[in-house]
Amino acid sequence: MIKAEYDYLIIGGGPGGAAAGIGLRQQGKDCLIVERAALGRSKLCAGLVPQKTLRLLKKMLGDDAYAECMEAALLSQQPMFRIYDRHKCLLTGTPRDGIWTLDRPRFDRWMLQHYVQLGGELVTSNGVQSIDFQNNTVILQQGETVRYKQLIAADGANSRTAHQLDEQRGRRSHRKAINGFCLEANIPAKRLPNATGANLHFGIAPSSYAWSFRKAHTVCLGMIQLPSKHFDIQKAMLDFMTALGVESPETVEVRGAMLPYDGGRRQLCRDGILFVGDAAGLVEFPTGEGIYYALQSGCFAAEALSGDNADQRYATLCQPLCDQIHKSMRYQHTLEQRIPYSLFIGQVGKIVGPVTRFYENNIDADIV
Repeated sequence: MIKAEYDYLIIGGGPGGAAAGIGLRQQGKDCLIVERAALGRSKLCAGLVPQKTLRLLKKMLGDDAYAECMEAALLSQQPMFRIYDRHKCLLTGTPRDGIWTLDRPRFDRWMLQHYVQLGGELVTSNGVQSIDFQNNTVILQQGETVRYKQLIAADGANSRTAHQLDEQRGRRSHRKAINGFCLEANIPAKRLPNATGANLHFGIAPSSYAWSFRKAHTVCLGMIQLPSKHFDIQKAMLDFMTALGVESPETVEVRGAMLPYDGGRRQLCRDGILFVGDAAGLVEFPTGEGIYYALQSGCFAAEALSGDNADQRYATLCQPLCDQIHKSMRYQHTLEQRIPYSLFIGQVGKIVGPVTRFYENNIDADIV
């Protein structure tokens, strides 16, 4: 039974919202998570996580709960990554700790169930219909009215919270201009028996990359279209699957979703609302890594709300995340300039050790 008022209302039950809820419940705070989809819904996500994500989860959950989470959601460990120029392999690297994949629906479900076990309240299959920011009131799609003292928005790249806030403040929304577009397909591994490891294919999507990740019994294929790049991504995806040897690629279910590729230019705090994860634009270039940033920003939101000046504290806590995203933009710019990109493609196969160390010391290094 939903109460009429909560101290903390979290919109969105993905990793960011769940992490914020878990952090608040660990402090004994009264909170409600509202998730518009069903628990454990299918989620467009490659599920590839560096070791820093697993280290963060262990720190956040504790040893016993972390072990339960991994048993429920961990799919496989891939021992290597490869970098391709289109379909020509340039480099094979073997990170010290390998690369891990999570089953996102099972992971999201476990996180929310753990939040509930800690005493948090959860509503699923019942999203937000409207928000009255002036009176701190939310009306849910099934008609319930809920008051809140503090709102946390963890509702993705196309944040409806941000959109409604813009509308009520008379601002223009620019969601399409600041989001990239991702296509993804998960194919039974028996249809691609030779697919192993985590593979990045440059030269497929302009200024970005395509990928093929082995995930236990499936292979995840996908690509990213940056906001400023216009090409027929549907055709590019079909051509990519054909080149990899997928028979009848037109019969494969391909799904799409928005990713926040604006370089962290969104505000973390607006009108007293804390935005976390994709809703805050916290995604790294050019890898698209977002699970770590969602979890860490959710933890930071809960920590910031434990004292006064939450907006300022949250912005300060998130500054290292923003700095890393801005740093990663420089790598992205290499892909967008012809001469540096050509040098990268020409030399990457000769520097296996440095590339592997770059992965371990940058992409997989703890940020905070």
